[in-house]
Amino acid sequence: MAVGQREQVYRGRHVTVDYQPDRASIAALAVGPEIRAIVHDVAARPALPYALALAPVGRAQRTERGGEQPTAPRYKESFEVDDTTVMVVGAGIYPLLRAAANLVNQAPHALIVEKGNSKFGGHHVMDRTLAHLLTLGLDARRSET
Repeated sequence: MAVGQREQVYRGRHVTVDYQPDRASIAALAVGPEIRAIVHDVAARPALPYALALAPVGRAQRTERGGEQPTAPRYKESFEVDDTTVMVVGAGIYPLLRAAANLVNQAPHALIVEKGNSKFGGHHVMDRTLAHLLTLGLDARRSET
């Protein structure tokens, strides 16, 4: 439906119902405090505790291949929920800025712990947390802008 255009949503014997969305109000709602709270809650409640439960703890350990696996306690303590917005564009959807939240780990070695390197395989904490959210019916994949 084009901006400013009405769409017929029902046609009965004695009545016709047209709908014209108030795009400004919808846009305001999509980034409003209620939606931000809900989105933050999804990242903070099911995702954060799950990631913390999976996060490795301890000093760097030798691996079978002779490398060191960086699992300092700092990794587990470095998770946070980052509130943000994303621009969603898709088929049948006009561009719309929406509230979003990212679960991030700010530890300097977070990428190595997650993905690993040439000396050890990663722990895949974020990947496993995403898989957990999907089993709960929460599609938490990052939207592309």
